[in-house]
Amino acid sequence: MVIFRFVALLLIVASLMLLGGDLFAMLEANEGGFLSHTHSLEQIWAMLHPASLDAASASFAAAALGLPASLTLGGVGLLLAFLFRSRD
Repeated sequence: MVIFRFVALLLIVASLMLLGGDLFAMLEANEGGFLSHTHSLEQIWAMLHPASLDAASASFAAAALGLPASLTLGGVGLLLAFLFRSRD
């Protein structure tokens, strides 16, 4: 169970880093709203490993690839943290 809590922490930290990057991009562009400058999961995945993106685009995960990366990773991290919290 500790492993899942650690993975949840890593996902939440990655989400906050992406959110900070999106905020800086929004401030730098000085136009539009927040959602016009967010990075999608597809963009982040293409930066990290473009070869595997084609396989993911053809699978069931294709619907999630257009979502904002910071919100998606944060949501999954919070869900894991909630599910695997210590219950004393």
